[in-house]
Amino acid sequence: MGLYNSISETMGQEATLFTKYCFTLVCFFDDILKDSKNARFYYEILEKDASRKERLYLIKTFNRSCLDFFNKSYEKDDLDAYAITNYGAQKEIYMDYYDRELPFDAHKVVEYLVRNTFRILAIDKETLDNTIEQAFRFSESGQLSEIRFLI
Repeated sequence: MGLYNSISETMGQEATLFTKYCFTLVCFFDDILKDSKNARFYYEILEKDASRKERLYLIKTFNRSCLDFFNKSYEKDDLDAYAITNYGAQKEIYMDYYDRELPFDAHKVVEYLVRNTFRILAIDKETLDNTIEQAFRFSESGQLSEIRFLI
């Protein structure tokens, strides 16, 4: 949540909730994958399934907020099931990447994780592609360099 708040402050009021959430996910996963200590720490968290409830809560909260922002209707049970499957997908792809079982680079892993998160919103491909690309530029710009959110 701290990373999201920092991004919100940096981007200001004009940025949409969807944009802030997308940027948060890209920065979070990008920073984890670029730093070997963060990568190992995150792998151990996932391997032990530590903080599962907190991560599910965050996924549900952000998804509910985005669905509300886009005026999408949803059932609570659907949102709960989606949060669990999204959590599982994030965990498995990250662990497979870390174990070097995937044939693509970190950039592609981050892109997949973010894309999968937003499937529930049915956002058009062009909007999502543009936002993800902007988020990578933002992540690489160093504007959040003072944040050390894992180690």
